[in-house]
Amino acid sequence: RDDGCPERVAVEAYPGAALQTLLGEKIPYKSDTKSKQTAEQSKARERILNKLSDEDAMRRYGFTVINAPAGLADDPKGDALDALLCAVQAAWAYRSDYAPASPDDVEGWIANPPL
Repeated sequence: RDDGCPERVAVEAYPGAALQTLLGEKIPYKSDTKSKQTAEQSKARERILNKLSDEDAMRRYGFTVINAPAGLADDPKGDALDALLCAVQAAWAYRSDYAPASPDDVEGWIANPPL
């Protein structure tokens, strides 16, 4: 809130935190190095997309993602899936009017429901 406007709040999203919330674990789902990209990572991306549309997502985030492009699971770098996970966190923060009582002035906070 550099300009002092109380309506302006910046939140930080982190796909790894969303994975922990949705899956209860962090799983390898992407690689920038072509030689390190695996079929297991592709299956993990599909699992993530499925979790975004199930009742656990509804319970934790208050909504589900329906009709996400299936192609998100086909991107071995995971950039588009990361963007979707960040959008989910931002939407949750907006809908829940999330702001911690005492955020770190330097580090801030990641917008994600508590586990």
